[in-house]
Amino acid sequence: MKWFHLTLLVLFACSPIVVPEKPTIVTQAVPVYPESARQEGIEGDVLVEMVVGADGMVQDVQILSGPSVFHESAREAAARMVFSPARQDHQSVRVKVLQRFSYRLSSQALASRDSTAVPSLNEEIPLLEYAEVEVKPFPVGPPVPEFPEIARGVGFGGEVVLDIIIGADGNVESAVVREGPPEFRGAAREAAKKMVFTPGMHGNRPVRVKAVQRIRFPFSPQ
Repeated sequence: MKWFHLTLLVLFACSPIVVPEKPTIVTQAVPVYPESARQEGIEGDVLVEMVVGADGMVQDVQILSGPSVFHESAREAAARMVFSPARQDHQSVRVKVLQRFSYRLSSQALASRDSTAVPSLNEEIPLLEYAEVEVKPFPVGPPVPEFPEIARGVGFGGEVVLDIIIGADGNVESAVVREGPPEFRGAAREAAKKMVFTPGMHGNRPVRVKAVQRIRFPFSPQ
């Protein structure tokens, strides 16, 4: 079994761009547990970076981290994966995908060193405070809130402060208003939930991050 986590960056001018239609896994690949690692009782996680072509096929695989004994197994498994292509402006595009393979031996395998051990599912994604994260999440674009008509009618602007949780894929999982004028709170919450970030990274793995987001509503009479 395996644990999949995808983080997407479009390969245009080496800068991150929002991908409206992310690639989805069509063919999953189960990595082979290396015999040498099984015999020695070695476990670990391998993070790989794949380039997924516009046809959904994996074009390149780079190992980012993990025990070297698992590198070849993870590389071969990643190369066998097939995706539905990512799409931008109604066209298929190439993207980078982060894939984590988690290799775990069962308790029986650890005791007997039998050959039934396979990579196991690992769904735990750490949630860290912003200050704790080694590589901070960064907004791909500024929030674009809609100016509430009720505030436009009375002629004033404002600022709303929100507590947000940024998922390991860079999308905002939740947005809770901390303070700000009531007239702007709903619009600020909706704008925050639509934001996309580059993923926060800690210990060479993408993590969920608690952060504070300020959304301003400058008043314009027009």
